[in-house]
Amino acid sequence: MKLDKILLELEMIEAELDDATNSLPEYGANSDSRVSIDIAKDSIYSLKHEIQESINVKKEKLKSMERLQNFHSERWY
Repeated sequence: MKLDKILLELEMIEAELDDATNSLPEYGANSDSRVSIDIAKDSIYSLKHEIQESINVKKEKLKSMERLQNFHSERWY
């Protein structure tokens, strides 16, 4: 699975966790559930950040390679 698809899946999971948080009743018996959901959401935020950084690095490498190829092709003609 490619990074952009993984990122999309994480965003869908994040939305489901948001729905779960919003559907919990507002009384103390749910505090453990709320903490578990918050921990899961924090893990998703971290994963999303790491994946987005990897995507950005790959894009920059591709741009650099394209610039290098253009430079070399212009130089020889």
